[in-house]
Amino acid sequence: MKVIKNNAKRDMYTTQVKCTGRGNDYINELLEKKPCGSILRINTNNIRPIVHIGDINSYWAFTCPCCGATTDLQDDELPLVYSQTKKKVAKKQPEFQNDEDEIER
Repeated sequence: MKVIKNNAKRDMYTTQVKCTGRGNDYINELLEKKPCGSILRINTNNIRPIVHIGDINSYWAFTCPCCGATTDLQDDELPLVYSQTKKKVAKKQPEFQNDEDEIER
């Protein structure tokens, strides 16, 4: 990960994001990490899944190298490879017509 100043667009494996602490106020406060507002170019190695306490959803997040704060990423901020993976997974999931449909074992 490196800090950048230009407005490069996201591509297949990298994206430009801002350190905001979005979605992680509790953990950033607990660890005494204050989001710094740095503009960063991150790649897939910098992005990790995160689950918030009391929430059944998982999110993608990164930790800022400048201040150590964690920020959740929105779908339109993720590198394009994540969008492509989502589409492939969605196609593979079985569709059930009603409650009586079951997967044969």
